[in-house]
Amino acid sequence: EDAVWLARYLDSPRDTPSALRAFESHRQERTSMIIKSSRQTGRMLHLSNPIAVSLRNLLLKYMPRSFVTRLQMRTIEDDL
Repeated sequence: EDAVWLARYLDSPRDTPSALRAFESHRQERTSMIIKSSRQTGRMLHLSNPIAVSLRNLLLKYMPRSFVTRLQMRTIEDDL
């Protein structure tokens, strides 16, 4: 995604510094969401407390697939 958007902004009639600022502004919200989601997933997957691990596993086992799919799609859908 970044490569496509960067190419689009650099191909615009703007000067390079302005194009880079516009690119950064455009990508900020989406990349922040992906980073936040990744951190949350990492914390959840690396639990060490046996009770927390059991609760996590139980939650994941009974979580509706549609909910999991919606969470995944939010991250993998492109912004193109």
